[in-house]
Order: sequence, then C-alpha cells, then structure tokens
Amino acid sequence: MNFSAHRPVLHVRPEKGWLSNPAGLFRASGVTHVFFQHNPNSTIREQVHWGHATSRDMLHWHNEPEALRPELDGIDDNGCWGGTALAEGDTVKLVYAGVSGVSNGICQPIIATGTPDTKVFTDKSPVQVENRQAEAAKLGAPCVFVHDGFRYAIQGGQVGERGGVVIYDANDLDSWRELGVFYSAADAPGALEAPNWEFPQLVRFGQRWVFFISMRQRDTFKDSVGWALGTINFDGEVPHFQATKAGRADSGPDFFSPKIALLDGVPTMMAWAPESKVRPLGEVAKDGLAGALTFPRIVTLAEGPDGAFPYLAPFEKLTELRQEEVAQDELAGVHAWEAEFTSAGKITLAKRRDLDVEPGDRLLVDGSLVEFYPAKVGRFPHTERFDPTNGISLELQDATANFWKLADGTQEAN
Repeated sequence: MNFSAHRPVLHVRPEKGWLSNPAGLFRASGVTHVFFQHNPNSTIREQVHWGHATSRDMLHWHNEPEALRPELDGIDDNGCWGGTALAEGDTVKLVYAGVSGVSNGICQPIIATGTPDTKVFTDKSPVQVENRQAEAAKLGAPCVFVHDGFRYAIQGGQVGERGGVVIYDANDLDSWRELGVFYSAADAPGALEAPNWEFPQLVRFGQRWVFFISMRQRDTFKDSVGWALGTINFDGEVPHFQATKAGRADSGPDFFSPKIALLDGVPTMMAWAPESKVRPLGEVAKDGLAGALTFPRIVTLAEGPDGAFPYLAPFEKLTELRQEEVAQDELAGVHAWEAEFTSAGKITLAKRRDLDVEPGDRLLVDGSLVEFYPAKVGRFPHTERFDPTNGISLELQDATANFWKLADGTQEAN
C-alpha cells in the first residue's frame, strides 16, 4: 500500500483532496452511509462537494462517487456545504447549505432527493423560507429533528455578536418558517461562549436533550465543540433550549463539526479531524490529502459521581481491528496501534501532550491521527494530529498498558 506516514488507513477519508465536516449519516439495508464535505481537486477548502463512503461494519469503508456536486451557474455553484441526510423508506433527502455567489451571510437550504442506491444526487430544489428575521446572520448547515411527530430544522450562526441557533417549522420539508432564536451564547454557560456557532446537533434521552455545537473562535483559531445538557420548552411559539450544565465534548485541538444520527436506534457520532495546524500547507498539498473523519463514537447519557453527563464511547467493534498483542518497544514503525491502560498514571504523547489515564482508558493511533477514549463518565475524549514521521512516541509515568498492532489498510479501494 502506498501512503505517507501521515495518512490514516483505518478512518474514513478520500484518496485525495480536502475533507472536512461529516454532512450526513444514515443506515439502510444494513449499509451505513456517511457523507462529508470534499474538494476532490485540491487540498484547500473551495468548490465543496459531498464525498460519500459506505460500510457494512463501520470498520471497512468504500469510497463512492461524489454525491453532491456544485452546478455551474446553479443554486449551489459556490459549494455544497454542510447539512444532514434523511432516510425515510426508499427515499433519501440530503438537506444542505448551498452557496451561489450571492451572500447575505445566510446559506440557502437545498434538498437533493434520491434513494439509498443513488450515487450522484442531481434532483435539487431550494427550500422556501418564510419570516426571515434580521437578528440572525451567517447561518450555515441545517440540522433536522422530530419531536412528537413534528419536524423542526435548526441552523447555527450569529445572533448579534455572539453564537446562536435559529429554529424553523420544517414540517413541510420544502417550505420552512423561521420561528426565532432556539438558543444562543447569551443564554448559555460560559463553556459555550464563542462569536460563531456552527453545525448544531441534538440527541434526546427521555425528557432531556444533549445539544452539541461547533464553536468558531476567529480571533484565536482555537475551534472546539461544546455540549450542553438540558430541556426544550415546546410550549411557546418559539421552542427554546434551556441548559443545566455544559462543557467541551473533546479536549483535543483537532475535533470539529460532529454529525450524530440514530443508527438502528443508537446515537452515533462521527466528526472531522482536520490536518494539524503544525503541518506545513505545502507538505499537505504534496501529499494530496487533507483531513479524515474520526472513528464512530456512541453517545449515551450516563450517571457519574457529579450527576448525568453525555458519555462518548468508542464504537464497540473497534476491538476487532486488534491483531497481535505486542510489547511497547515493538511499536516502532507500526502505522496503526492501540494501547489499553491497566493502571492509573500520566502519559506523554510525541513529547508534547500530557494526559492523565485510568484503567480501561484506550489510545488509538492511525498515522498522524490519535484518539484517546476515557473509560469513566465525566471525562471526555481527546483527538489530536501529530507528526508521525519518526513514530508517535508514548512515555508512561506510573501507568501501565497492553498494546496491539491494528489491521492495516482496512479502507477499501475505490
């Protein structure tokens, strides 16, 4: 297999180009489909298409043709940006943010219709949006959810000078009516403070909801993903989210824009792991690939010592990637490997990242992409890209671990 030391081989990624936000996730007839923003012609973010990968086990992925392509002089000629995928029976609707060169800071929601077998979605129509309100701006990728049989859509952006989310009556998927502000940084705990919110996601657990939001910090470029646990008041004219606690969904610098969908009833998350900001752009361009998706994570609401928290667990089948168990000193030159910690302590990754570990915590390395999964409720994953040219070093301080080589090349060829 021909790949650079940086390229993940176990994660969803195209063969070339720019990959960013996962844009849709669904399962039909035993096949999982994931869509993502993709520029097949360059490693920079322009002329965005929707890439598409499929899998029967969420371990071995097959790259499909681009599902959405910008149409010259069309309603999305400047890009097919983020959104969601709705699978209802034999119909699949891709609801996405189209950009057509005209910008008032609000992307045009567009619906592309096909079936689970559709390779390229060409049947596109713009959503008619009524009652636009001036207080919201820079609205982007839509998210659609259902409550008590009624469909809503939400878009993240800005409300005033701070991040916020607008909600729509989307019961008629082709014609939305803006209702007002669903949630904003003005009402949120400090952990969610940001000038711009993007890619809102919601997961329901009984009467409680977990809200995830991708936060753009344009002055520092330290983007992150926040979560809030709370309830939604549907009684008034404008449904409104009210949080009781909040925090960061991942402590690493290379985790953004997660997409969550119910796969056979299980809330499943995949997110964008961008190229490390420490890697020169020229090197990325020469390699020909920028970005990958994280491994799938299972979203639950679990009780911990300090009450209920969202818990992001690694996809249970990831243990099937384990091959032979090895000693730590046998990992030199291994492209993909895993450590499961058997005692508490500290670790240092690549001589620059310190993490506390406890028994049952797991560390998965795939090329430059590292994902750390805590075993206990109340702790959150850490996702980061490192320079693996000479291997990613792991120093143990009191901690002990078991190590495995992981299967190489599990991504299928195009």
